[in-house]
Amino acid sequence: MVDSLWGILADIKEELEIATGDTADDAYLNTKITKVNRFIDNLISSHATTLPITTSLSEALKDAAIAAVSAKYRRRNKEFETANAYQAEFDRIIDSVIQRFRADSESRSLRVAVVKAYATEPLASDS
Repeated sequence: MVDSLWGILADIKEELEIATGDTADDAYLNTKITKVNRFIDNLISSHATTLPITTSLSEALKDAAIAAVSAKYRRRNKEFETANAYQAEFDRIIDSVIQRFRADSESRSLRVAVVKAYATEPLASDS
């Protein structure tokens, strides 16, 4: 699986209310984005190999990346309550994505099996 781009710097800066032109934290944020992208890939790789990632799953994973990087940034700035809220959001999103992956692969199928009683009748030629 190729490294995915779940976290995007512009989206994360918007969430953190950092001005677009402010580049002071860009190196730190880019490092954390790379690590979070790999972490998310590791979490979902066993599920994503069997199913395609839909647009809604992709958006959820982008939201998870934003939450994870935001948590790390807030923790770095000693805003622990906000960091914990972002971390809880990340955990909730990842759990829901994995739950959707499992539901898709374990409880859904493209085929429908119908169980009917099996009955035999003599052929007309046998009578």
